[in-house]
Amino acid sequence: MRKWLFFLLIIAVAYVISQIGKKTTGRSSFLKNISETIGTIVWVLIVVYTVGFLYWLYTELFK
Repeated sequence: MRKWLFFLLIIAVAYVISQIGKKTTGRSSFLKNISETIGTIVWVLIVVYTVGFLYWLYTELFK
């Protein structure tokens, strides 16, 4: 259980960092693309880890 919380914490920190970068004005399109890519990767990882966690929870409860 602790490993899931650790991975979600890392994902949350990466997402916050990408959101902080969006608030600056006058950025180049390259930095904007990197920020959007990080945001997309974070959301995909959240979905993958959520499905993995729910599968783990299912196997622990109904073993």
